[in-house]
Amino acid sequence: LSSLDRFGRAMNALSRALLVTYNPAFMAANFMFDMMTVAATGLAMPWDVVRSAKTTLGATFKTDPEFLNFIKSGGAPSGWWGATPQESMKRVLKSGNIPIRSGQDWGRVLSRPWELWSEMAHNMELAPRLAVFRAQQRKLRKQAGKAGKAVNEEEIAKIAGMMAKRGTVDFDRGGHLVRALNNY
Repeated sequence: LSSLDRFGRAMNALSRALLVTYNPAFMAANFMFDMMTVAATGLAMPWDVVRSAKTTLGATFKTDPEFLNFIKSGGAPSGWWGATPQESMKRVLKSGNIPIRSGQDWGRVLSRPWELWSEMAHNMELAPRLAVFRAQQRKLRKQAGKAGKAVNEEEIAKIAGMMAKRGTVDFDRGGHLVRALNNY
């Protein structure tokens, strides 16, 4: 199945890139769908998602501590559970993505604009999840305060991250079949 899957991905790569990965219409429609999903389920309001989009798009160009905490919590589909920023950076570099750490990195970004677009699209997809993460953190802190308990930020981040990941489609829950089907 592995070689069959690789063959299928190769055959589908161009159409997937043009219709999904680099398609602004898909990015906008996917953003709206995910925003309405988290609003309909009561996890985050649309204006919170728009505010989060500003943060996630900004994270394409500049390190944001809150965004890194969100990633570390496991709230992103990549599921970088428990990773430090340095470990996350190694994974980003290993996967071929372009982190912006210095002025020299801009040259690489500007020479491959399709990769910048892909990174921005991925970060836009994280906006509804970041909004859920923020809302769940507020909710959990409030509950701890009402109960007279000390706020355990690490535990709150883990729970909020799980809720954020499940706020829209959680590809990690689908298993191998869902991941394979998502390639087509």
